[in-house]
Amino acid sequence: MDENDGLLRESEQRFRGAMRAASIGMCLVGPDGSFLEVNPALCALLGRDEADLTVTTWQELTHPDDLEIDVSLVQEVLDGERESYQLLKRYLRPDGAIVWGDLSVSCVRTPDGDVQYFVSQINDVTRRITAEQELAKAEEKFRLVAENAASFVLLIGADDEITWVSPSAVRLSGYSSEHEVITRGIEHVHPEDRWKIRMAAAAVRSGSDVVTQDVRLRHRQGTYSWWSVTTRPVDDEQGGQLVMSFLDIDSEVHARRALKDSEERYRWLVDNMQDTLVATDHTGRITFASPSVTALLGWGAQELVGVPVPDIIHKDDRQAAINYAAALSNEGSEPINLRIARSDGEFTWVETHGHLVKDDADIVTGSISVWHDASRSVRRERELRRLAESDPLTGLPNRRELHARLAAMMAQRRHGERTAVLFCDVDGLKRINDHYGHEAGDRLLREVAERIVKTVRTDDLVARLGGDELVVALSRVRDAGNARQAAEKIRTEVSASPMGVDGTTITPTLSIGVVLTRPGDDVESALERADDAMYQAKAAGGNCVFAG
Repeated sequence: MDENDGLLRESEQRFRGAMRAASIGMCLVGPDGSFLEVNPALCALLGRDEADLTVTTWQELTHPDDLEIDVSLVQEVLDGERESYQLLKRYLRPDGAIVWGDLSVSCVRTPDGDVQYFVSQINDVTRRITAEQELAKAEEKFRLVAENAASFVLLIGADDEITWVSPSAVRLSGYSSEHEVITRGIEHVHPEDRWKIRMAAAAVRSGSDVVTQDVRLRHRQGTYSWWSVTTRPVDDEQGGQLVMSFLDIDSEVHARRALKDSEERYRWLVDNMQDTLVATDHTGRITFASPSVTALLGWGAQELVGVPVPDIIHKDDRQAAINYAAALSNEGSEPINLRIARSDGEFTWVETHGHLVKDDADIVTGSISVWHDASRSVRRERELRRLAESDPLTGLPNRRELHARLAAMMAQRRHGERTAVLFCDVDGLKRINDHYGHEAGDRLLREVAERIVKTVRTDDLVARLGGDELVVALSRVRDAGNARQAAEKIRTEVSASPMGVDGTTITPTLSIGVVLTRPGDDVESALERADDAMYQAKAAGGNCVFAG
């Protein structure tokens, strides 16, 4: 008996020694789940020391999702329905981490058959399970991509037969199964594009790494769509295998074609439009001019590329052009008329209507302008302005233009200089009208106007108020004597030679009233004083000058 007890103790010592030295977690557990003995490997696995574990049950350390099945298996052992079991389960560490354990459980029973304690071995398989989970996630992602991608993949054998297709091929082709896709093979490709597939396969098998071609594939419904096919070799022992990746580019191809058609229409429009389209970069240099620029300015379209726009604008219009450019927006602006140089050195009036061009960051990259020949409209506008501002009989400025220009002359007076106003009345014009008719009187008035204009300086003003009244405004006059001298010169020149009227000769004469403008004068007050002086000349018998 003593010998048996000794052998038993020796066996238990060997077991406990092996248990403590084991690299996997081992423990003895009571029927109630309490830890009776634990080895260091289990303490390391569960992140607890031996003292902590011996006051804890395995149920407390089991992940809630794994507890029910573990309890059920333990109960079957307690009921004698099994002697052992294995379970892959999760344990909770005090730091919140979860570890996976491959659990093997057996039991030691009493002579009565009751469970005395459980012997558990727990192998840490956390890394393996994590790797398997990551692999499963990757496979699921691949499956989802393969099934839902706008592309599909074919594996081609050395005999050019399809050996595998990705799941998305069925969905994208409209066929009912992968088998149907595989068996039809090259028949899916448009007859005119099949040579591209064969050429790509031959090129890759001859050493090319990658070949990409655009081909049309037939949908089950009979329609064709465009696909980009990339062919690569498969690096394997068999050799000759290929991978073909098909990417749906149908929308892109149609968009490119639509863009090309739009560009061709735009090009036709630009090439045939009468107005000229001009594009510049952000510095104002011309980057494009439509062909119609030759008819407008005489320049060839390419001759203007690189030319700064200000260089071909008339110097008197450049500031207006700069102001116009500064006010431009991407919505455009009101047009402006500018004089632009022709190839022959002359200038042409051009109506310019432009707007800015900006990039996606709202930064100005240039401008686009439409240039229209405005020569006729400018001439017409000038003629209308001339008619509005001039007397139709003499061509001299009329009363309204006289007021505007005389006011400007008075405002621009320099120090030591004055403006002289000469009010001129044609003597005897009413008698000539009554005796010879209004046509004769009109000819006389025109002749008088021409003689006055020839007498004064170019920056002086000669205007007709109406009837027989003419006004001369002299700028840069020093004093009254200087003004009177100029008036006498006018009077003398007008009456220097007679003019013929209906077989007789008439010598025109003038009664001239002269005044110098004063500080505080306005146009009306200056004209009134000159008019009064003219009446004094009339009262003196006419054909004389009176300085007021």
